[in-house]
Amino acid sequence: MNKEAKQAMKTTLWHPDFESDACGMGFIAQIDGKASHLLVERALTMLTRMNHRGGTGAEPETGDGAGILLALPDEFFRKIAAEQEIELPAIGNYAVGQFFLSRKENKKHQALEAIKAAVKAQGYDILFTRTVPFNYEACGVTAQGIMPSFVQVFIEKKAVSEAKGTDNKNSNFENDLFTIRRNLEKRFDEEELYICSLSSQTVVYKGMLHAYQVKLFYPDLSDEAFKSHIALTHSRFSTNTFPSWNRAQPFRFLAHNGEINTLRGAENWMKVNEIEMYNEENSDSAKLENCMEYFYRNGRELPESLLAMIPEAWGEQTGLSPELKAFYEYSTAHIAPWDGPAALVFTDGKTVGARLDRNGLRPSRYLVTKDNFIILSSESGVVDIPANEIIEKSVLGPGNMLLVNTDEGKIIRNEEVKSYYANKYPYQEFLSAGLKNLSALTDSQKISSIPSAKINTLWKLFGYTDEVIRTVLLPMAEAANEPTISMGFDAPLAVLSDQAQSLYNFFKQQFAQVTNPPIDAIREQIVIGTETYLGEDGNPAKITGENVRKLKLDSPVLSTADF
Repeated sequence: MNKEAKQAMKTTLWHPDFESDACGMGFIAQIDGKASHLLVERALTMLTRMNHRGGTGAEPETGDGAGILLALPDEFFRKIAAEQEIELPAIGNYAVGQFFLSRKENKKHQALEAIKAAVKAQGYDILFTRTVPFNYEACGVTAQGIMPSFVQVFIEKKAVSEAKGTDNKNSNFENDLFTIRRNLEKRFDEEELYICSLSSQTVVYKGMLHAYQVKLFYPDLSDEAFKSHIALTHSRFSTNTFPSWNRAQPFRFLAHNGEINTLRGAENWMKVNEIEMYNEENSDSAKLENCMEYFYRNGRELPESLLAMIPEAWGEQTGLSPELKAFYEYSTAHIAPWDGPAALVFTDGKTVGARLDRNGLRPSRYLVTKDNFIILSSESGVVDIPANEIIEKSVLGPGNMLLVNTDEGKIIRNEEVKSYYANKYPYQEFLSAGLKNLSALTDSQKISSIPSAKINTLWKLFGYTDEVIRTVLLPMAEAANEPTISMGFDAPLAVLSDQAQSLYNFFKQQFAQVTNPPIDAIREQIVIGTETYLGEDGNPAKITGENVRKLKLDSPVLSTADF
């Protein structure tokens, strides 16, 4: 936590637990995988035109955060290496780390030495380091005051193959880079060392900037040799949050628009299952990526991980295949949901995709062009494309996913994506063998009516006062409308009251969830589920039937017979 955040905790109502984002995001990809500077220019245009979706504080020139994630610009980095008389290995055989380091020379030197040692410990060599050029005047005074030092580290893959006799698969290289990253993150505070990206596939340029400032701040992005076939962009509006250079997005794999309103439950699930949380003070978006990376590093693909973590509304839907419903129930039974509102874009440098949560409350519009571009963003019109060049226009629906495989040069639609992952393992067999439904084990009877003689007793027992009956319940029963009341609520908290209270009075919002429209659990039953699963979670890192040896409850509220 930086000094400004620590001071804010002492002098304001802000707290790290309130961190969430509501932003503008998007991706652009060359479907056939051909890198171009045109793609980078279009991505920066898209980012700039979503500037209004970002936020700012009292000092208007400092933004809440903005950035761009790109597939490694090989031609540009070769040009930079040649200036230092260094020849880079083939693409995929070298990695680039984008670091935020302390501006204090002694701490910066200490961090660089630690980076060298961490790389060497994994059997790799550093080819060279580079100070990333930047335009100090392009950002606001507040951002300047806490600005880090920007350093790129180039790592050669060849040394580890010789030292360890490993094969040439990029996945091994990427996992070793992950180990290097985590070793450094555990050793240093984020003020002294923060790793925007460390990969042989992608690089991230971001900061405490407005969207329009990103291109101005980083001259690299304007170089004609800076070419990519994939770009994710993000403009951050910090809801109830404290901006910083580190919290700007995209992160290492994804960018997120929305809020994770099941965050506390998801965090508790991670702790119970001993899944490492990189930094408990991170925003909800960063923690979402943290959990996604856990699955990714344990063998699941990014789309597969997000389908399991952010399931669509499957319980009441009749159009889903039995295999897909089984996939979702298997995932729901042992993985805590990361429910939004959430719109996500993500990439591993080869496949790029987008995911919308079950409610679909964050817009994601896309188009495909004749020259093989696909552009998806929070808004339409972010890139100027003549109408006669567009071959498809559409939107991402609630619970939908869209993928682009740039290696194979094709778009993979929602149904195909889900069908592939739903049939990857025998999820129906796992559920049949392990899951037991409580309703099949009990003879609980539903109460059809309550005798009138007991009504008054039950009113008192469940905390319904005369005022509530008179001003709330009767108007609802007579007019079929919720009452409108504008008076303040000055009653004591339910937990402190000496009066009988309704169960509902014990639940309060943790913070001002300002970007979330109300959800009606009755009228919107298709997206609401009350099923609860009891039992051990097994090992979430592996996909086996052991994960769903559980008892299924139709509701967390049990009848006497069920209990």
